[in-house]
Amino acid sequence: MKKVLFCDPAADGKKYLALQWLVNLLCIVIWSFGLGAVSLYFGRAGHGWALFFSYFRRADLLVLNLLPVLLLTLLLFLLFNRVWPAFLGSGLLVLLLSLIHYFKLQFRYDPLLATDIGYFSEAVQISSRYDVSFTPAMILCFAAVLGASAFAFFLLKARFRTPLPRVIFLVLLLGAGAGLYRGVYIDPKVYDAAANFGVELPADKKLNKWVATDQYCCRGFLYPLINSASLVGSDRPEGYSKSKAVTALAEHEDADIPAGEKVNIVSIMLEAYNDFSTYGDLFPFDIDPYAYFHELQSESYHGTLVTNVFSAGTVDTERCFVTGSTRMYDYRNAAWSFVRYFDDQGYRTEFCHPSYQWFYNRKNIMEYLGFREGWFYENRYNTLPPEWGIMGDNRFFPDLAQLFDESVAAGEPYFSFSVTYQNHGPYATDRLVDPENVFLPRGALSETSYNILNNYFYNISRTNESLRELVAHFRESDEPVVLVLFGDHKPWLGNGSSVYAELGIDLSCSDEESFYNYYCTQYTIWANDAAKEILGNDFRGEGETLSPCFLMMKLFDLCGWEGPGYLQAERELFKTVTVVSATGRCVENGVLTGTLSPTAQEQLDKLRYMHYYFMRDWSKEAGRDAG
Repeated sequence: MKKVLFCDPAADGKKYLALQWLVNLLCIVIWSFGLGAVSLYFGRAGHGWALFFSYFRRADLLVLNLLPVLLLTLLLFLLFNRVWPAFLGSGLLVLLLSLIHYFKLQFRYDPLLATDIGYFSEAVQISSRYDVSFTPAMILCFAAVLGASAFAFFLLKARFRTPLPRVIFLVLLLGAGAGLYRGVYIDPKVYDAAANFGVELPADKKLNKWVATDQYCCRGFLYPLINSASLVGSDRPEGYSKSKAVTALAEHEDADIPAGEKVNIVSIMLEAYNDFSTYGDLFPFDIDPYAYFHELQSESYHGTLVTNVFSAGTVDTERCFVTGSTRMYDYRNAAWSFVRYFDDQGYRTEFCHPSYQWFYNRKNIMEYLGFREGWFYENRYNTLPPEWGIMGDNRFFPDLAQLFDESVAAGEPYFSFSVTYQNHGPYATDRLVDPENVFLPRGALSETSYNILNNYFYNISRTNESLRELVAHFRESDEPVVLVLFGDHKPWLGNGSSVYAELGIDLSCSDEESFYNYYCTQYTIWANDAAKEILGNDFRGEGETLSPCFLMMKLFDLCGWEGPGYLQAERELFKTVTVVSATGRCVENGVLTGTLSPTAQEQLDKLRYMHYYFMRDWSKEAGRDAG
């Protein structure tokens, strides 16, 4: 054995040299398997041992998660021509990434993505707010890395005596790695097939396919981490550079809200809320579910909102509203937003949503965007019996009024943004939820469409009654408040949009009418008397058709505020372009088009550069973490 481990090719011959290489390579394989298993152990989140063992029952998952460790160890071996640096380097790197992932899951239930690696300093700032305690298992793993490296240092002596074979193997290894990355690791078909939701887990540890973190963890750790690398830079605007963004930002200086004009802002995005009465005779209501909504519109500034989404994708509209972005982005670090502007102006900022904080990763992302507080089902709205489901607007809106009153009592101007859950589809197809109140007559409708529509309008009518009470609360308040209401997207109305088809509402997006049919909802901006007096505006009238990215700008215009520099740049574009759709279509000078004029395109490009800077580079320049 001594001749195998400490082979001298000149004295011991090729037989012992071959055995030495065999032993060393076998140790590398065993090491890679063990290190990969450690990464899976820390990557299982809070789902217990059952999920960990399930990885080993899926050959595809096992190979996808362990092969990168083997390739990394071989790469380091070829670079250093020694086994021990390969063990030490791969061990420390994989273990460090695994523990960062583990602590992110523990503190924020947010997995480690490739885009996070560029924000190490922000991660250090965030981690300082948590108790990062190493467990005995973690300490044991570090000791194992050092022990295995020492073992390799003293006993694993295989190395190349000439550089040429080493270079050849290195080129082959890099080529194989690149091929696997492009052909396997970022292939969406492979990724979809690797989902591991079938594993049986205890009730309190079950995977939820609708939770992005569970989507990640069901596939292990290193595999989804590598897969996420395909997203790095995918949202980067064409032609972007940090210098271009900084130059564009320098064209406009942030302007403060005048001290005497800091009215309270309560903004609410209404789930799947759309006014179908705009279709006229298609909806001959026996009971008008929009009666109060139209009454509210008559004393408000209101218009049409052209969203980027249909029937789903709520988060797109909400993020465009609070950031001014023309499309949804996945925020992985602190970013500038209108929320931060309000915070810098001394406002108390709160985000409210009665559903779960993990959905769309809202808890983390709303922190990244600057909200001081985030209220969700888990920390505020879980007061109802479980069988009642998510809190409806009849309880949610009074709580929003209470939060407003608390801020007033604290003497702080208030900005809140809330996202409702009531009206979320699908709606019952086989029965009427409220058979005593039928909003739309049967007519020529099929039974399924009849049920879906009346159940949808039942929810809409309940939302409007809750709105009536909320507006009454603000109307009676001596404190100035402006209320912003808008729908996130049109509702689900049957699988395959069957109800729309039955009604003859064209959703093909093949022309202007069908495009608006698909993407339009409404926005309403109302102010109480105290706000009207302070701001010198009656907040009434028919407003423009605009995109969610311009809605905050419209609010600032009505308030008479100049606003932050980014908003001022939006205002320049809005002189000619009022709709910017993620589909590539825009409305310029009132015409729906797929091609902007050179001047408008240049202005839009500047906005996109600025927003990308706010999202990816601002926190580094400003030294800001998620808080």
